[in-house]
Amino acid sequence: MKFPIALPILCLLGPPLLLAQATRTLSLTGQVVDGLSNKPLTDVDLFLFTADWDSVAGPVPPDEHGNFSFTGLAPGSYILRADRPDFDAFHYGQLPDWKVQPITLAAGAKPAPLLFRIPLRGSFSGTVFDESGEPLTGVTVAAYRATWDGTSVNYTSSENTQSDDLGRYRITNLSGGSYVVCAFIPGSSRTVPSIGPVDFSSAMPRLFYGRACRPDDSGRLLSSLQLSPGQKMSLDLTLPSVPHTALRGKVVGDVAQHVAVRLRREPSVNGLDLPWNASTDDQHTFALQDIPSGDYLLELESQQRNPDGSGPPAFARIPVSLSGGTRELEVAMKAAVTLAIVFHSPQGATLAPNVVSVGLIPATGDPTVIQLLKPDGSRNYDALAEGAYWLQTRTSNSTCIAAATLDGKDVLHRRLSLSSGANMRLDLTLSQHCAGIEGKIISPLDSFPVTRLVVLLSGTPEEPGDPWADIFTEAEFSVSLLPAGSYWIWAWAEDASSPFTGPESLKAAAKYATRVDVKDGESKKVSIPLLGLSGEFK
Repeated sequence: MKFPIALPILCLLGPPLLLAQATRTLSLTGQVVDGLSNKPLTDVDLFLFTADWDSVAGPVPPDEHGNFSFTGLAPGSYILRADRPDFDAFHYGQLPDWKVQPITLAAGAKPAPLLFRIPLRGSFSGTVFDESGEPLTGVTVAAYRATWDGTSVNYTSSENTQSDDLGRYRITNLSGGSYVVCAFIPGSSRTVPSIGPVDFSSAMPRLFYGRACRPDDSGRLLSSLQLSPGQKMSLDLTLPSVPHTALRGKVVGDVAQHVAVRLRREPSVNGLDLPWNASTDDQHTFALQDIPSGDYLLELESQQRNPDGSGPPAFARIPVSLSGGTRELEVAMKAAVTLAIVFHSPQGATLAPNVVSVGLIPATGDPTVIQLLKPDGSRNYDALAEGAYWLQTRTSNSTCIAAATLDGKDVLHRRLSLSSGANMRLDLTLSQHCAGIEGKIISPLDSFPVTRLVVLLSGTPEEPGDPWADIFTEAEFSVSLLPAGSYWIWAWAEDASSPFTGPESLKAAAKYATRVDVKDGESKKVSIPLLGLSGEFK
């Protein structure tokens, strides 16, 4: 499956720099200004790099009017960066997802001067209290920025700090965007101290400091704090005192000496809900403590089932609800699934290496894609847990996946199920009679904004499977090497220095999707409306 490629910030959206044999007579000039007031900036250092991030020049300070000039340059693509202690670094043409659009200098052309706008950095500040109104010292406060990740919003830690002896904190150097701010006390110091007289004749409930987030994450975050470029937002946080909750378990049966244990919130907020991790001891027991009340998924994994290191891998996946106190349970491990992958190539064609990649996306728990094909070309995988998955395939060389069956059942655009201990077979039929989508994003703006395009390759908006997404700076796009089927497409404006304008999830944006049906060999032309400008997802 072939898509237009958008590369990360360590790569670029553009052609490589051509230095060899080139005459270095070109120049790059412009002005650095405040992104909000357009006033010249003079207290920044400018650096110029090649497309391979080789240094060309810098640091170069602008003059008293913010003007700068780099001379003696060869034709090619360049990266321009501005540094200042209060914002670290910002790149000209910086896009979401740590991508950057390079500056291209053509031979014989005189490029127009650049206007390099540096967005102001914002901050969160306030005081952390306990429930009695007393300030808390040594509390970690972190700001998490909303970004798009597959089928939903992901929160990435941007900056963090600790509260001082008066409970005060300040998080700076934040670009404009959508944020969640959380305060928590890590480690063993989370226990709430007892206040007042102690009655030794009765058991005292053990309390610990829970996490406090703004917005409150108890509703699993349907909104975020909107921080405009340069905004300084005041935000106090109160840590709740919550009952001690513990989960203790014992792995029963013929198991390995040590089993990895992981507990995840369900549903999980990507980037905010970090799992609890442990491993079993010599008696095959484990313990997890100080867990907030809620619904969880308990995951256990052993790569060798028997104590002597022999035997196949084993897994367990158990939904768990916790609401205070200590819960104890016994866990029986289940044998792994063995999956053999068989390719059926077009008549007379041979399957070249790296033409196809195959993976499975877990429908619950950790959404990380499990890559099935190994570097040595092996097509047998014997370490999969039972459960529901989505098939992910990517192809190249004018090849697409025309059909996919699991033990004879069609799974190309559908959720598939793996059964514990089973030996299963995945048949993939390749074809060179592929479909494609040629599209244009319709924007009401005079200039086309930075836009995220999302194409759902399997599942439905209500139950998404395999998404593909990228950043576009032009209205036209193409998606090729598709099998026949139905696809859902969204496009919304998204800027690296502005509040997130996309949906909470594809399910929440189902009514805004454009559905496209394509047949084998068909190239369909479509128009996709640009969303997010009129508050569709708010």
